[in-house]
Amino acid sequence: CVKHKVKKLIYASSVAVYGRAEELPALESSLLEPIYSYGIAKCSAESYLKYYSIYYDLDYQILRYANVYGPRQPIYGEVGVIAIYTDRLIKGEKLIIFGDGKHQRDYIYVSDVVDFTVQSMKFRESSIYNIGRGIPVTVNELFRIFQKYDTEHKDALRKPERFGEIGSFYSDVNRALNTGWKIKVGLEQGISKTIDYFNSLYKSDGKISLREANSEDEDTLFEWRNIDELVALSYYKKKVTITEHRQWFQNKLSCNLCTLLIVQLDGLNIGLIRMDSKRSECEVTIYLIPGYGGKGYGSKALSIALYKMDIKCKSYIAKVQTVNIPSQKLFEKLGFKETSRDTAFIVYQKQTTQ
Repeated sequence: CVKHKVKKLIYASSVAVYGRAEELPALESSLLEPIYSYGIAKCSAESYLKYYSIYYDLDYQILRYANVYGPRQPIYGEVGVIAIYTDRLIKGEKLIIFGDGKHQRDYIYVSDVVDFTVQSMKFRESSIYNIGRGIPVTVNELFRIFQKYDTEHKDALRKPERFGEIGSFYSDVNRALNTGWKIKVGLEQGISKTIDYFNSLYKSDGKISLREANSEDEDTLFEWRNIDELVALSYYKKKVTITEHRQWFQNKLSCNLCTLLIVQLDGLNIGLIRMDSKRSECEVTIYLIPGYGGKGYGSKALSIALYKMDIKCKSYIAKVQTVNIPSQKLFEKLGFKETSRDTAFIVYQKQTTQ
């Protein structure tokens, strides 16, 4: 930033820098005593920013986000309780309360966070802001909100308190409010929006069909290869020339071990499924162009491909994007087992009788 004379750096920090705050609500001036690696890393980065501001005159805004939630948030792994509750609600599983459920957190909807983050680009002086609603909410209160959407279970699944909990926390957000920023989305409204979004992932409007790729698809697939979101098609964001593409495309069309299937929504091309046979294995990969992912189209197309295409293998290997929840559910339903996972893809495998 210093080298290229960047005018301002906005840092997405976290209220995790406060650790177990002795006084609540925590102020921006409160003692920083992070207790987990995440908070320690955020605190360290804040210190570097202050150092570069003093010695190199780098302007910054440090935004200490509270518990942010909302659409498109991953609902697996180490995530907040709203994401976990949403996931369990959709799966039809009981919601879990650890301990007495009285721990408090400060939950803020993602669009409100975005509003302040964009607004902070215009601030003239380096500063630090807590970004939350400033309202403590217990797990028990969250459960009661989610209970309105749960028609199967009346009670929570109670489990013992987990080791290492930080207890209650919420922050003072008056400094942020004094800039003119307004919190627009209430907790119940935000949770409703979040549940609606993830429910929509399991619904698919329109007719999905598949057809084998042919020479007329060359130009379309070339455009898709150079879309950053289609990582595997574009060699991990490496741009390809038309000559390289034509050679690749012709090789795939003429290869008996590879099948290229165009995914269509009401006749419109929206993606591609590759089925690569290697000896007795078949590797299945699906790509949807931006705007069509996360709506159930991919899982429906995969279902058609696996059941209706005349491809026989003893073993299937499938790569699914980690954000593609519907396709993950489909593979699990079809008996596939997860074999590995990274930040981008989950790999599934299934043994079959030929």
